[in-house]
Amino acid sequence: EFVKETGSKKELLNQILYRIEYAKNFPEIGRRVTEFHYLLSHIPYIQNIITTNWDTFFEDYTDALPIIHDKDFVFANYDSKRKVYKIHGSISSPGSIIATQEDYEECYRNLNCGILGSSLKLLLATKTIIFVGFSFGDEDLDKIFNFILKIIYIIIHL
Repeated sequence: EFVKETGSKKELLNQILYRIEYAKNFPEIGRRVTEFHYLLSHIPYIQNIITTNWDTFFEDYTDALPIIHDKDFVFANYDSKRKVYKIHGSISSPGSIIATQEDYEECYRNLNCGILGSSLKLLLATKTIIFVGFSFGDEDLDKIFNFILKIIYIIIHL
């Protein structure tokens, strides 16, 4: 909606970056925003994190290797390294940010046939998933989750 109203994805990215930097520059706000990330960093059993967040807090606090693009998988074979799958991109790679309707449509296509989508399908099919900090009423997450479950269902019934 912001991009529709302003006509500028660049301005949206500037606003996102401003808010992330604001949280980092004010210790009390920063602690509140990153409390979950800090606590998660002390749980060694969690090796894979899936997020739609654009910030770099998982990378910063949990020492997770960000997987943003399919080409990032060349580095993903470090089994002992925690990974964070950034479904909607990362502010560290502004071109990866999923924010417009066109971006979302491309995201769904990539989840369908890309390496990132295949990895998420494998995780959902073979691992126990704990959902934290989002609502199953979130339209986008519901669409992604149902999309991946549909693909898994098809694969299982082949």
